[in-house]
Amino acid sequence: MFCALTEALVSKKITYVGVKRIVFDEALIDKEINPYARYLPNEFSILNNLIDSVTRENGAEKIVPRLYLLGNAVDMVNPYFMAYEIDKIPKYGYQWYDSKRFLLHYPKAEQTQIDNKINNTLSGYLASKTLQGKSAIYNEFNEKGTGLIKKKPSNAKFYWGYKYKSFTYGIWQSYDGIIYISKKLPNSDNNLIYSISKDDESVNLIMAKRNESRFLFLKDAFYNGLIEYEHEQARNIFLEIMKIYGIM
Repeated sequence: MFCALTEALVSKKITYVGVKRIVFDEALIDKEINPYARYLPNEFSILNNLIDSVTRENGAEKIVPRLYLLGNAVDMVNPYFMAYEIDKIPKYGYQWYDSKRFLLHYPKAEQTQIDNKINNTLSGYLASKTLQGKSAIYNEFNEKGTGLIKKKPSNAKFYWGYKYKSFTYGIWQSYDGIIYISKKLPNSDNNLIYSISKDDESVNLIMAKRNESRFLFLKDAFYNGLIEYEHEQARNIFLEIMKIYGIM
């Protein structure tokens, strides 16, 4: 049985017996090739709901189904890395997460494969001329954009936060003027938090506007190279927001 995740509702009406493997191909979206492609709202939950309907597990089965998520190293900001809190570019090889329930295999391309792709195929030759293409050939996550990955200093001052894709990040500034994007927030119920998209809106959040003075301040800091990030995921999410507001 093959279906798109958007057709999960149709697939739930079919009865499946003895399911051993569920394979989700192209789980990560290459936004450079298709900038209009988007992950589904609550995609991780939709996939989980589909698996529950397909397997009908009750915990007593002898056959334990396995889920395989297949994809290239193209996007750190995806529902699956977020669910398992993978916020740094993984090391090559195998790594366990979530008490050894989620195994990530990130293979390193062999140099002979790279040379063969570039020298003996037209697509490889063309891809070698662009940064995005090289990332595909070498199977490397493209660390696009500017900004260092650096831990927020303890003396940094919290200004406000923003919520995007269900995650909340804080905007902090150190005494030397550097802005830090961090998951850390003050332990307070009075933090000023903006929502970036309609999906993140709630009664306690303010919808961010392009001409909001705070975001104009961020824009200036971004163009002046004064923004640093807690990890790659924080950087990539921030760059997505900059695109939403027409800054990139």
